[in-house]
Amino acid sequence: MRWLLPFLIACGPPSPVPGDVLGDDDDNTAVSGPQVVRVVTWNVEQLGYPTSVEYEAAKEVLARLDADIVGLNEIDEPELGHVKTLGEDLGYTTVLVPATNPFGDIRNAIMTRLPVIDSHIHKPAELSSDGQANDVTRYPLSITVDVGQPLTVVNQHWKSGFDDSDEFRRAIDSERTAQAAALAGEWVIVMGDVNQEIDDAPTSPSTFTSVPAGMPNDFWLGGDLYDRLDAGGIVNDAFNAPAGIGLDIVEAKQLDGRFDTRDESGRRIDYIMGSAAVRNTAVAEVYDSRDDGDGGLSKAGLALAREVSAAASDHFPVIAEFTVQ
Repeated sequence: MRWLLPFLIACGPPSPVPGDVLGDDDDNTAVSGPQVVRVVTWNVEQLGYPTSVEYEAAKEVLARLDADIVGLNEIDEPELGHVKTLGEDLGYTTVLVPATNPFGDIRNAIMTRLPVIDSHIHKPAELSSDGQANDVTRYPLSITVDVGQPLTVVNQHWKSGFDDSDEFRRAIDSERTAQAAALAGEWVIVMGDVNQEIDDAPTSPSTFTSVPAGMPNDFWLGGDLYDRLDAGGIVNDAFNAPAGIGLDIVEAKQLDGRFDTRDESGRRIDYIMGSAAVRNTAVAEVYDSRDDGDGGLSKAGLALAREVSAAASDHFPVIAEFTVQ
């Protein structure tokens, strides 16, 4: 068994032990030539436990979407073992999830069935070269897989809320996530719940030149970003930093024409952003089981019952499929 990070749990025997990475990719083999890759990002709201309504509905949706790489948001601390079980149930050989989180209990996870080259839990002290930095809401995760070319997927869940402190933290989440993505090569994806709509950037302030009031007691802005506050500021837009490294969204909408990714609020806040190489061939969809069976991207198995999406989460998953040459 290859140890990817400080701890490893196999998706199958032997019995699991606590840790950061759940997965065993020893049997993965290298691939070559053009590869069609499907990724999904999904805020599951509450994964639940195996046999619970939420868990079984989430499993149905993910089985139907049949993605090569899945990024999940809102995995709660008691659900760390359940996300491992979900990976096992769906045939994912590697599941990456942090054992700790800087603020709050909910965190990100990535599952894949592709050959893994590298995986990382990105902590701000490393990204900033400031050992005191503690400035992300949740650790961005990355996994690099072999699809004929190295493909890196970074998964994040940005800070929610509309106060200045929330918007500042969301901007910092983007800066750190972009730093993590900038470590990758030509084929890179950033995805997750951005908690901002693409056409609705905050306007007041448009740029932060100081740390606003209301930061958590343990929040410490890394020196690299602190210096930028005095040197022109940090733009108050969660999409600014990814755009700065050449990433843009892959357009996705529901089959009925709506762009909503969160049904209750009607907001479009979950996105897949890709480098130019990814976007050149990408097609995407926001999946809602109420539209299942009406076309769109190919799916596995039979159409799901209309109520399954709502039973699984208050967010809809976003799917993108593209060809790596």
